[in-house]
Amino acid sequence: MADDSVLIVLNLTAPTLPATSARVLRDMAASHPEYVVAAQKAGAFRQENVRVGRDGVFVSDRKVADLNQVVETIARNDVSEIWGPVVARGSVVGTVVGGWLGFVVGVVPGLGGAPDGVAWLLLMSSTAVGGYLGFHWSSHETEGIVYRAP
Repeated sequence: MADDSVLIVLNLTAPTLPATSARVLRDMAASHPEYVVAAQKAGAFRQENVRVGRDGVFVSDRKVADLNQVVETIARNDVSEIWGPVVARGSVVGTVVGGWLGFVVGVVPGLGGAPDGVAWLLLMSSTAVGGYLGFHWSSHETEGIVYRAP
């Protein structure tokens, strides 16, 4: 979570934190980030056999980490950039290849003797649909800068 003054992050690198509980904590933070903030102040939350509260992180009632080892608060002025997964939405190459394949499919009825109006309609619509699908199929995830301080 973040606001104008702080960034609150989940640090799952504590050596005493079991991998299964790290996965549960990641799911908790993704679905209910407000629970993490509440745990810092006064509350506690539990999912499966993992409990998080001001007194620490517990797995099956055994303390595995202090809360400040897992939940870190960083002042905004201390953040210069944030790296993470960035979804690249489509590409020119994917759109062109998809459009070209759509054109190839759409030209067949015209070459096969379909009436002109039908052939043009099929050619234009298959080219557009091919370009659209090529754009979406070429979307991918990469590592990159999510935020850079001004």
